[in-house]
Amino acid sequence: MKKRIHPLKLVSVVVFCTVFCPIGLYVASFMYHFDVTSAPVRGPSGWLGPLPFGDSEAVDIGKVWYTDKPDVSSYRTYRPLCQLWLWMDGLSLGS
Repeated sequence: MKKRIHPLKLVSVVVFCTVFCPIGLYVASFMYHFDVTSAPVRGPSGWLGPLPFGDSEAVDIGKVWYTDKPDVSSYRTYRPLCQLWLWMDGLSLGS
């Protein structure tokens, strides 16, 4: 007896793989790149997000990190997740 592939199951698998897998990889990449348990980083333009791993420019000034010359490319790449992280910390991006 041959198994029949149900079109609805096939469509649901394709939708899951094309929508949720990239989102999961984006979140995993964010957690790999940033220390999500750290204090927030503040720059000259305002709050940036969590401290990136290996950041030697940031200075601990108490309960937050401060940097004069941040590498904003990583913060730009992960802007939606940095905004969410700052919101969960009670802060807003750039303020």
